[in-house]
Amino acid sequence: MEVSNRKIKELRNAIGVGKGVAEELLVLAGGDTELAIDCSKASAGLDQCKAAIINARFQFLEDELFED
Repeated sequence: MEVSNRKIKELRNAIGVGKGVAEELLVLAGGDTELAIDCSKASAGLDQCKAAIINARFQFLEDELFED
């Protein structure tokens, strides 16, 4: 997945990371800038942020799959 430079810049400004990290987080977040920002702010480090993004995306998929 390719993410736009605008989203990368938005994330960089919001959480203070470099271009490579911002792009990686956005790829994990499926391009969802708000998800990446929220997970970053709730995490104590990069690995924890990545795990939180992955968990949130799996939770979303699970909710969609098992919705009544």
